[in-house]
Amino acid sequence: MFTTACMKLAQTVFALFAIDKYGLGAIDIGFIYLLGGLGTIVASRFVPYMNRQLGPYNSGIITSFVHAAAMLALPMFPFPEHDADSSRAWQVSLVCMICCFVVMSAAASVTTSFQNIISGELDNQPIVQARGFQVRQGGMMMVPILASRLFRYSLAYPWIFGSTLAAAAALPVWWMRPVLLEAPLRERFVSGYGEEFQDDNLTDLEVRALGEFMKKLLVKKHLKWSKDRVQVEKLLQLSIPELPISDRQIYYEALIQYSTT
Repeated sequence: MFTTACMKLAQTVFALFAIDKYGLGAIDIGFIYLLGGLGTIVASRFVPYMNRQLGPYNSGIITSFVHAAAMLALPMFPFPEHDADSSRAWQVSLVCMICCFVVMSAAASVTTSFQNIISGELDNQPIVQARGFQVRQGGMMMVPILASRLFRYSLAYPWIFGSTLAAAAALPVWWMRPVLLEAPLRERFVSGYGEEFQDDNLTDLEVRALGEFMKKLLVKKHLKWSKDRVQVEKLLQLSIPELPISDRQIYYEALIQYSTT
């Protein structure tokens, strides 16, 4: 929630900030947004590497603080008057601000990726994703409104507020870390999506648990596995839909849809 709200805050406030402090036009601001998008694409290439080397928990904490630091530094560069005598200083200040925006955008995107990986380890995914969606939507509505109010008092206040939220995003990751690491049946590679998707590799204990569940389910539904195995297998194959794996959000939207209808 915190990271997504910060991204929405940046989208809302940055244009106002760039116009008010640097006098940039729509084309200039659009170009900076484009650089931010390119930064997120480049940074996304490092997600698998960081996940292997540091793990999703440490990586999520680190990128949360990078996100917070970039957001805090963005409005802090001195701003000389844009005239002939100070043109170079003005350009340096503008370049530093743009670099902070690109780093901030990239770090926010990578942080969100690791948060998604971590949340995928939680049990009862339909409920987790549904509640997460509600919280994110609430944050995306409230935070920009509050940031816009803070902008009236100082150009820096919204960024300080956003930096605090970005740093706070590391706390849930840290609190969840021991719970997830100590939970049974969770010592395994976390699958990606799209070309990186890997089907579940069940442990012996999970296979036994699945067998017990299917036994109770077949009895409850009055299906006779020992007598009508072929027909029961076909029925199960037709009843369980194949989920789309191109994207994590699409995957869980489909899972929630099929599990609640």
